Amino acid sequence: MIKVGILTISDKGSRGEREDLSGKVIKEVVKRINGEVRYYKIIPDEKNIIQEELIKAVDKLHLDLILTTGGTGLGKRDVTPEATLAIIEKEVPGISEIIRSEIIRNNIGEAISIKPEGHKLNNKFSNRDFFKMSKIGG
Repeated sequence: MIKVGILTISDKGSRGEREDLSGKVIKEVVKRINGEVRYYKIIPDEKNIIQEELIKAVDKLHLDLILTTGGTGLGKRDVTPEATLAIIEKEVPGISEIIRSEIIRNNIGEAISIKPEGHKLNNKFSNRDFFKMSKIGG
């Protein structure tokens, strides 16, 4: 069974001002693929906190896959992609493009928010907004 971590990056969510809808969708997707959510946390849009949590998920929790949602827009505080790129050892090209093309093909209109994929010490990181992505799979 794949061990999964979910990080929702949201200032309002981390303060309890907004429900984490995308995190719920990700949990359901993980269940459908017979994965096990071993770590879930809502954190603010702070580059150092995002990096600390990603490193913790890899080095201390030894998760197989870390999925992030939020912080991927064009706003000043949307720093999830930059935080991820700063700690990954190698970017995995192509995955974002495939997802982006599916979004465009399905006329979802959120293609701009799909960001880098990469790995660190054989663990995978994926930055995307799964609440919007869930419309692809039903």
